[in-house]
Amino acid sequence: MSKTAGSTQQKWNAVAAFARFVVCGGSVTMLSATALILLDDLMPLALANALLTIAGTFVTTELNARFAFQSGPTSWTAHLQAAATVLVAYLVTTGAMLGLADLDPNAGALTQQAVYLTASGLAGIARFLVLRAFVLVDTQSPNEPPIPHRPRASARLRGTVRTINRNAMTRLDTVNPVSPNIFRNPALATP
Repeated sequence: MSKTAGSTQQKWNAVAAFARFVVCGGSVTMLSATALILLDDLMPLALANALLTIAGTFVTTELNARFAFQSGPTSWTAHLQAAATVLVAYLVTTGAMLGLADLDPNAGALTQQAVYLTASGLAGIARFLVLRAFVLVDTQSPNEPPIPHRPRASARLRGTVRTINRNAMTRLDTVNPVSPNIFRNPALATP
């Protein structure tokens, strides 16, 4: 493979990983937002938000490791490092909002949202880069053979169904000697 083709493939891999990162994070964020509404009557909002942030960070880190970066299950160290990136992202967005409040105390909702979303987006991109480069990296040595992936559930199910059908046909052949599959069992092939 040429250097240009390898470089292009790496770029597309990074774009695909970023898309999966956004989908994983966005999905967990939407579920957390829904859960936050449901927990509103059961506990104080700050406590519910803290619990959901911890749980969401844990789930998102695991999803990102397995799907976005395809590096496999994560260690507790990786979860703590990912949590640190969330803390830094929180500090960046909070700093941006406090900075806006200092610069323009009368900023409108649209300006506040623009600043928050910009800071959040930049923090998310930085978090992606840190997770991809340092935290959720594939620790497998290049000299080791690749770890075989388990077949998808649908492939395993098809294999199981084939085995069950094969066993059932063998049993039918022994019970019903007039079966069209009579020649599969040599004991039944004799007249």
